[in-house]
Amino acid sequence: MKLGKIIPALALSFCSMNSNAGFIETFDDASTVSDTHFSNTFLSGGGIFEPDSLVASQGAPTNPALPISSRGDKELRYYEGNSIAPTHSYATTPLSESYKNVVISGYVGVGITDTFGYRSSGLMARLSGSGFALDGYIAHILYGATTATFTLATLNAGVVRQENVLASTSQFNISPQDNNFFIELETFDNWIKASLWQTALGRDNFLISTLVAKDETHSSGGVGLFGFTRGGNSVFFDDIAVRELSLPSTGYLFIASLFYFFFRRSHKSTRKIT
Repeated sequence: MKLGKIIPALALSFCSMNSNAGFIETFDDASTVSDTHFSNTFLSGGGIFEPDSLVASQGAPTNPALPISSRGDKELRYYEGNSIAPTHSYATTPLSESYKNVVISGYVGVGITDTFGYRSSGLMARLSGSGFALDGYIAHILYGATTATFTLATLNAGVVRQENVLASTSQFNISPQDNNFFIELETFDNWIKASLWQTALGRDNFLISTLVAKDETHSSGGVGLFGFTRGGNSVFFDDIAVRELSLPSTGYLFIASLFYFFFRRSHKSTRKIT
């Protein structure tokens, strides 16, 4: 492993959580999205964000062992509310609540009741702008009927174009009735990291991929949720956690410095031997 590959990992691993800045949104006590931390909505067409106790007719998984299922508690549902076709919609924290180094994570799922159109859900960070012309970073899943892809990208004026993609997975298999997914999007300095786990019945969470990129386009901003569906399909969100990251403590920096020093010595010694 090259030394340059280790430094980004140290930067992400040695940062610490700031317990004074963060929240967990379960949606259980909310009647409308306005009652949640993600009360700032930008809705296109007939798109609707709605806290709801999910039912099987919405395509929600029916097994209560899954975090997102028709077990009776509330999740946040995004769907097409009428015949006016939506493009994509956002639910964000007030953009005046600005984060530079932050982790936003939580469960997402998809309810497929017909094969019309695409379905996508994701998490966003460092958001700025107004209306649909939002800028920031987005980690999102694009769902097919039995396969999906996971993408990390910059959001520029509300649009993700191919040239904005920072990293992406190849297609992987999904079973919407048996799967939830857990997304973690982290921004630290100029490093952006997105990880995706698959939650399936009868097994522990399975890490599908971790995508890492260095980018300086967006420096700080709000956090939020992204949804897109068509027809009778839905995407779901639950247990969304936001934690602000603080700079490494002096002790951690000291440990990192020692690691760097001894690794370099070992690296040089190895080169002399060979």
